Amino acid sequence: MYASSLLPIGLFLLSGSPVILASTTVPMKNEVRVTLFSKPNFEFAPPYWYGSHDLTKRLCVNLPREHHGHVESYLVEGGCCTFYEKKDCKKALFSANRKADRKLGPNHRNKIESYQCGKPGCKLRSRR
Repeated sequence: MYASSLLPIGLFLLSGSPVILASTTVPMKNEVRVTLFSKPNFEFAPPYWYGSHDLTKRLCVNLPREHHGHVESYLVEGGCCTFYEKKDCKKALFSANRKADRKLGPNHRNKIESYQCGKPGCKLRSRR
């Protein structure tokens, strides 16, 4: 079992826009945190997604429909996640090992529909 709660985050104004800069807590053992933003530069604007998962279970997480086509930046803490273009973790786009990206490139921007996480340095395979 692992502890899971909402991510305490710092919300700051940067150039007049609200921006989430970093979490204020460290992920617990065997916990990975995924934060997906609908704007570049980690801007806090709906729709916005936060997930905390037991990385030993390597579950596939399908994003709710309202998040499809709305991911432009992300933050992965405590593990490695592979992001997929299709639900049920099909058609791998890229993996992120304890990484943040303030602006996804054109091949990945607004294409994430699901993800799967594991331990840092993980290598996950795409399901067909």
